Amino acid sequence: MLGHRGNELLTKEEEKQFPKEREILAIESSKGPEKEDNVQPEVPPQRTTRVPVQTRSVGSEDVPQPNTSEELVKELMLSKEILEHIVAQVGGTVVVLWKHEGELMDWVKKLANDEAARSLEVECKVKFELECGRLQKKLKLVAVQLEELQGRVKKAEMTHQQLRDKTTDELRLRVEMCLRGFAMWKLQTVKWLKLDLLERRLMSTKASGYAEHKQLVELVNSFSSRLEDARENIQIEIVNVLRMLGADGSSEDAVDATSDGTAPKSSSPWAVEMFRRSK
Repeated sequence: MLGHRGNELLTKEEEKQFPKEREILAIESSKGPEKEDNVQPEVPPQRTTRVPVQTRSVGSEDVPQPNTSEELVKELMLSKEILEHIVAQVGGTVVVLWKHEGELMDWVKKLANDEAARSLEVECKVKFELECGRLQKKLKLVAVQLEELQGRVKKAEMTHQQLRDKTTDELRLRVEMCLRGFAMWKLQTVKWLKLDLLERRLMSTKASGYAEHKQLVELVNSFSSRLEDARENIQIEIVNVLRMLGADGSSEDAVDATSDGTAPKSSSPWAVEMFRRSK
């Protein structure tokens, strides 16, 4: 567009926009025509004022007189030089603008990268917060479940302890009852055997006389002492067994029931009678 306008005259707006350039080019152009005057025919010097010269003719309107060829040549050269100067300035401005435009593009790219990085950081932060919230909810749920399981375990342990204590107590009572029954059965068995033996000997000594009766009394006394020793030994054995099982000393009372010097209820009448005679 500038090249197209190089062949045209300057407008008034361009003359106002570039006054200094126009003055410089006018001074340079004023020197150039002096050299051309040596070639061209001499023309009397005239002032280059743009005062139109009007001529009047009968029956016609006023018409401005056109400029001379010298003035046109000067104006063309001046406008050409001004345009070249303007084109040079505009070209430098364009280069500077291109440079600034490249810098601006770099800044735009950098800002775009920073914005993308910032948006990515915000997105990662949001995802991290969401993941933390989800994990915290899951952790709370696991903590609640753990508390429930701990309560169940404690309850199960208490139930197991109660059942174990109850079972242990029942087994201990049963063992004590068995031991007591066994001790009583053993004592009564020994008594029955000894009394049976004494009864047989008594029946055989009725015909022998007093000497044999005296011997029988001594035998009964020895039997009573040995029976007492056997009872004490059995009692001590039962107490030791109960201590091994963890029972207290109250179980000894059941054993003492047979050590009062009387025969058990299940003893036979002849045994009671034999016991009275020995006294």
